[in-house]
Amino acid sequence: MRPSLCLASLFMGCLFLTRGAAAQPNSPNVRWTPDMSDGAVVALNNHNRASDFDQGFDALTAGRFREAAQHLRRALKSAPSDPTTLTLYGQALEGLQDWRGAEAAFAQSLALNPNQIVARRERGVALVRLGRLDEAKSELVNLEARADACADDCVGAEDIDHALAVVQSALARSTATPAGAVLVQPSPRAAPTSG
Repeated sequence: MRPSLCLASLFMGCLFLTRGAAAQPNSPNVRWTPDMSDGAVVALNNHNRASDFDQGFDALTAGRFREAAQHLRRALKSAPSDPTTLTLYGQALEGLQDWRGAEAAFAQSLALNPNQIVARRERGVALVRLGRLDEAKSELVNLEARADACADDCVGAEDIDHALAVVQSALARSTATPAGAVLVQPSPRAAPTSG
């Protein structure tokens, strides 16, 4: 069966298929092919979401935080419950020194997937920057429990150890900062490289 278009769908950038793959409407990179099974509703805007995700990721890794935040915000409109996109969006906000927004994005990401070590690490750092040290210590305790349970024998053990070191370092620096001051340091992603 051929895809059916409605005028409103066309303006929204969506193509709804009356027959399609057993795919989720918000799964990335969904493509319609003639051999898809009955019953799925697939949105063409998933292609736009994937494009925004990819462009946001590229901008983030290049240190273009404002551009990254814009692309990732658009990607989140199509998939607001994607923990990976939320984590990357939080990192873009960190690059813009929007600690409140970053912490909120990381918290939302962790609510969806509490096993995300990067989100937990970055949330701990954002909480320190906001002066919410008790909450940052809670993230540290969570990471320590994960490290103990893993005992260097699980996949991601190095990530957990790195996350522990980053949050411990942020907390240690916070004790040397006057009360009420917000820590602002250049992002390690923006550090000059030699060579």
